[in-house]
Amino acid sequence: MTRDGSNVSVGRAEHLSLMLRFLSAALFTIFQQVSVCGQEFPDGGQPYAQALQLVKASRFRAALEKCNEALTEDWSIRMKNEIQATAAKCCLMLNQRDEAIERIEVIYQANSSSSHVALIPLVWDEELPPHERVSVDPSDLHSQSAIRRLLAASALLHEANHQEICVRNLTEFRTSGLLPFNLLAETQLWRLKTFPDASISFSTIERWRQRLSELPEDMQAGPRYIVGRLLKQHQRMEDAALEFLWLPCMECHDPSLAASGLSEAITCLNQSGRANSAQILQAELLQRFPDTSAAHHVPDSSTSDTPAIPQATH
Repeated sequence: MTRDGSNVSVGRAEHLSLMLRFLSAALFTIFQQVSVCGQEFPDGGQPYAQALQLVKASRFRAALEKCNEALTEDWSIRMKNEIQATAAKCCLMLNQRDEAIERIEVIYQANSSSSHVALIPLVWDEELPPHERVSVDPSDLHSQSAIRRLLAASALLHEANHQEICVRNLTEFRTSGLLPFNLLAETQLWRLKTFPDASISFSTIERWRQRLSELPEDMQAGPRYIVGRLLKQHQRMEDAALEFLWLPCMECHDPSLAASGLSEAITCLNQSGRANSAQILQAELLQRFPDTSAAHHVPDSSTSDTPAIPQATH
């Protein structure tokens, strides 16, 4: 209860209901928004203009081919980076992470302050099967490439024999002031609190949750997934569902992580007594992400009398 006697859970429930209605209406259009930095393409037949249309239609392989064709044309460095970024997003949607990384490195070499560097496919859930997360060589922890060093620290953070150097590298990035590496490293370090035997206060989770709104939108997916896991650990199921649902609803270029977020939301809704909503999302998961591991291990939403878990108070 708040000081004026109102029930804070009512607002949370209304927020969740609005999110669920939005999700049901918009789920199949979410990955169709592509930023082109205000650049207009008066010739609809240009390869890049065609690539953007193909992305809107979720035809990522064809869009990637058009991006490659567009890169043979004469563009400014800024527009070449835009095209490479669109191509990298297509690669990520096609689970071609190595090629995406190579394209991101090209962008970084052309402009080390480009916001597109945030497309780096970091690991946000080490429990995903190996083919659904980036694979690295441990020697990359000592690489001269900032991108390779950050990737390695992310991919190996959960491994005990590499964790110390991973934390050291991430801490160096966090304090470097180098965007977007510092923000990515800051939120990667949150993962430590999701590991076995780790503990975290609810007040810290709430502080991190507030921090999410300060991050660029295209960098929020992974950190929101982490906050969702922590809220779930604290039995804040409705709040956790809201964070997990952000991934399939907004900007997430990792279909496996988006599918996992949707799956986690289904679990949280079931455990908070919202089995009907969970069933709706279950159908969306199977239809939208059929090739992901999350779709192959769909949480059971067959019963509507799942007992609600009381929400913690503070």
